[in-house]
Amino acid sequence: MAPNYPGFSSSLRSFGEACKLLAGTAILGLCQTTAAFACTFANAIVMDTAAASISGGGCSEAWPDCTIQCDYPDPFSLGPPPLPPSNDDPCGATALTVDPDMACTAGTPSTLANATQSPVPGSPCAGNPDDDVWFKFTATGPTHYVFLNNVVGNVTDLVLGVYSGSCGSLTNIRCIHALNFSVTDLIPGTPYWVRVFSYPYNSGATTTFDVCVTTPPPSPLCGEMYYDDGGSAGHYFDNTDVATTICPSTPGGVVSLVFSSFHLDFSDEFAVFDGNSTAAPFMNAYYGNGSPGTLTATNPTGCLTVAFYSDGDENYAGWAAQVTCSEPLPVELIALEATTNYPVIDITWETATERDSHYFTVERSPDNVTFTPIGTVAAAGNTQFPKNYQFVDEIPIWGVNYYRLEQVDINGATTRTRTVVAVLSFPDDQPSIYPNPASDVLSVAFPGPLDISVKLVVLDPLGRSSAATMTDALPGQRTAQIPVEQLAPGWYTLRIERKDGGLLKSSVFLKN
Repeated sequence: MAPNYPGFSSSLRSFGEACKLLAGTAILGLCQTTAAFACTFANAIVMDTAAASISGGGCSEAWPDCTIQCDYPDPFSLGPPPLPPSNDDPCGATALTVDPDMACTAGTPSTLANATQSPVPGSPCAGNPDDDVWFKFTATGPTHYVFLNNVVGNVTDLVLGVYSGSCGSLTNIRCIHALNFSVTDLIPGTPYWVRVFSYPYNSGATTTFDVCVTTPPPSPLCGEMYYDDGGSAGHYFDNTDVATTICPSTPGGVVSLVFSSFHLDFSDEFAVFDGNSTAAPFMNAYYGNGSPGTLTATNPTGCLTVAFYSDGDENYAGWAAQVTCSEPLPVELIALEATTNYPVIDITWETATERDSHYFTVERSPDNVTFTPIGTVAAAGNTQFPKNYQFVDEIPIWGVNYYRLEQVDINGATTRTRTVVAVLSFPDDQPSIYPNPASDVLSVAFPGPLDISVKLVVLDPLGRSSAATMTDALPGQRTAQIPVEQLAPGWYTLRIERKDGGLLKSSVFLKN
């Protein structure tokens, strides 16, 4: 005979212990295993998960009772069925503590035992959420990781989801049939819900586990190391979909990533963008164990953005990269040009801003290898506004001229610019004189190297010789000079003659 409980009555039936109950009262029956039974006014409904059967029972308002027959006589006991867990629905969600790092030290224990389905739709998550339990955390940053640790039961059949909204109106952000994942684009200070249930389409799971919410480290700074989410010693995590933007510490600087190790699964991806978001121009994507080497930003922000994706398959040691940052230039150069203005070449440049700039040295080269200073121009010092500069090369090289600037700041630090090119040639293949007017020396430029000796003769307005010089032919020589500083100011004629007296050209010039 089964024991009696207040409000219950029991009687013996031919096939074993039977219990006669008041209608609408729930009991706990143990027929080898635990079974939960309930009776309604409309009909005799038995919810049993053990070997039990209905041997009779007429539930009605007139005689509200039913009879439950257990097929196994011993042992059999009566009592109330187990209650669902307190976090059986979103409004009763268990509060989670967010770990400030990836260590996962604040795990919260929980179970699916006796859980029932909440009113939140299962879609888009896979599986049957008939035993879901709920948790709640407040985001401390834009990205968090959610882990299910210390799982006892069916490890491979848990579904994990994260939701936003309110407990009565939730929207799924991400869900996965796995034990961990990353969730991004969170709003710090905003509450979010975590849902856990078993995948199979049958009830009765008793799986236990710990829930943990972790925080990835902030983007590395200049001089620091950049590791995957597993850190310097561990492998990266599965089911990660996270973007990391790394920017220079000082505006105007440029970030470089110098990799010392790199190993991913071929189904995982390390994508790099040249800018401060994944909307920036795509640079490259890396897989497997081929190192990216050194990656350097080329955009105005100086930033690089890495989008890392991993699936639920294998994972490896990930990567380690040194973050280096070049300091911003004292001068932001936005234009540099060299223009032939026969017989001289004008070098012009423009700066957008200047910081502690002292002066510019203009350098010239005939071969883009060996450069020689040919003049200096004072800089603005400090300015946040565009400024234009010009330097005139009055004695350029015939043919190709390469120019560059050396910017010198107040502390003596120097920076060189890119190279620009200008070509000096004769517009009519005739010798040309410069400068005009002349003060000390009058120069003659020839269209090609001198292969004969030439004579330069200066005539006054009356046609009398005022100065003369002979220039011998030298290998590669294209110019000749005649001193004119002794001449009185006024107009003169320069005759360029061959050694035999034949006239090559005659030009008028002004002596200052």
